[in-house]
Amino acid sequence: MVASTTTSSGFLRRLLATHSARAAAFVLAFLVSAAILAPLIANDRPYVLVAVDTGGYEAARKSLVPIVQAWVDLRTQSEADYVAHRPENSKQTHAQALASEWSAITTRVRTLSAYLDSADTDVLEAFEGQESRFFEDHPDLAVPAATDAVLALEPVPLGEAPTPRDPKRTGPIGRRTVELHAATTAPLFASLTSLDAALVAAWLVLIVATIVLRSSRVRLVLAALSAIAVACTWRPLIGSDVGPPSIKSAMDRGDVQVESAWFPPIPMGFAETNLPEAFRPPTWLASSRMRTEG
Repeated sequence: MVASTTTSSGFLRRLLATHSARAAAFVLAFLVSAAILAPLIANDRPYVLVAVDTGGYEAARKSLVPIVQAWVDLRTQSEADYVAHRPENSKQTHAQALASEWSAITTRVRTLSAYLDSADTDVLEAFEGQESRFFEDHPDLAVPAATDAVLALEPVPLGEAPTPRDPKRTGPIGRRTVELHAATTAPLFASLTSLDAALVAAWLVLIVATIVLRSSRVRLVLAALSAIAVACTWRPLIGSDVGPPSIKSAMDRGDVQVESAWFPPIPMGFAETNLPEAFRPPTWLASSRMRTEG
């Protein structure tokens, strides 16, 4: 085994001693790097975005009550009643359905909280974290609490001042406007899958290890360990991409109010690639003219 490894290492050294082999290896490494790092180089989502997603905020605010109502309806159903009325091909249990609805609630609560001052999030505290024990015992109060939150967290119109908070309030808040604050997110990294992130990490570690270390076995082990570590921790650390499908389109519509954005060198993603364009005739021909019917 040692002799085989030594022979392979000697063969690689002799092969890379020639200029043509080194050039070919460089080109191959460049192509592999471009393929693996493509999501970081060409993407329509920014590395870092400091902005207020007013469209996402309003979508979360307006859908909070219906989602809470759906959870309450499930909570008041028995297991047998749920099984009798669920879709024919569904195998989701009553507990799984409740967990799914509560996850949808917490997603909306986190979206709202991301753009609010900490003093304005008190109306959402009952919906944060695990399923509220209070609402589990009193599901009839969940919808009124969500309704109060929706009324109390209406974004302030442009050019107006938010409704002052009443520190002596003990009852329902009522209708009130709040000021939204920009949140810092990493949409590009959040859009990467765990596999994408693991491949990028493994390749970067392998490149650095190749420069620093002499043992090929150690290089491969470090690359493999880094890939496993990143794949296991990527989603819990980075979170999910809950922004609009096209951030640039949302910016054009005014749904996302940007303070600063750092886009990749090629700020275009696959969704912006016009694949049918390749089938058009040359543009200097009359047949390439675009018509309303296609």
